[in-house]
Amino acid sequence: VHLADGFLSPEEVERLSAWEARCQRSVERSDEKNTGEECLAKGCVAYCGLWQMAMSGSEDDMRTLLNITHRALALVNDDSRFSMDITAYEYSGRVWPHWATFQYYLPGGRHILHPDTDKGEHCVSLAVSFSTHGRDFGGGEIKIFECPDTVPDCGNRGRARTHVPEDGGPYMKRYRNGTTLPLKGGQWLWDGEPESAYAVRQVLEPKQGRGLVFLSETLHQVEPVTWGRRASLFYWFTCKEPLQNQAFDWSGYAERYLGPRGPAPRLPAGGVDSQSGRREAGEGGRQAARRDLRDKKK
Repeated sequence: VHLADGFLSPEEVERLSAWEARCQRSVERSDEKNTGEECLAKGCVAYCGLWQMAMSGSEDDMRTLLNITHRALALVNDDSRFSMDITAYEYSGRVWPHWATFQYYLPGGRHILHPDTDKGEHCVSLAVSFSTHGRDFGGGEIKIFECPDTVPDCGNRGRARTHVPEDGGPYMKRYRNGTTLPLKGGQWLWDGEPESAYAVRQVLEPKQGRGLVFLSETLHQVEPVTWGRRASLFYWFTCKEPLQNQAFDWSGYAERYLGPRGPAPRLPAGGVDSQSGRREAGEGGRQAARRDLRDKKK
């Protein structure tokens, strides 16, 4: 885990916060991301992905995002600053942008124990906060976990989430040696193990402008927000160069808004998965989005 205080300037935070506030959000209502009946009904976690960002952002907004992305790439690809012991995917010494989104948490919003590799072929994650823990919101800390011996490679190939029912029981986990572990109703198991089996390595408090870099295979959890509003920009980087424009036309937008200094990788055809508010968008969708964006700015 690498902390980069001051990664965003106050002016960038102000611009991104205003952009996030007017962006059309995709609301999450699952119990993996919400606590309490009210949040389960209305959704206390929301995302505004890149295509929604492109539809609601001005030219200055897009230029700011791409400059930040350019700076983020320089950070995560700087082997003199820190080394990446990536095991989830083959790592060549460089990563490329794959997806980004605004994230928005209200009281009751959370994200249970998970790695980011379960969302796609991501190997490095970067979170940049617009708000400060203890000043703008309470709760919402990021817990970093170690994997237990009973779940080998849990951050790489672990996929199974199991929810212990609230009613009925008693429920328990039985190990191969015959011992048992009582399970609480309503808790989540990751690859068959409760959160108590995963040792907490770090607890991180978001701070306005701070960047947080970690391997996507790192097991982490966003604790429930207790008050206020927790907002951030989140990036996922891929180890596979051909995937960098699969979900979003990074190349086209960089060329348009940053000129020749922006990254200009090739643009393969292909669709997008539907996670975290992403919509299907092949090359035709990308062209349509660019047309809509041009029309909107006329």
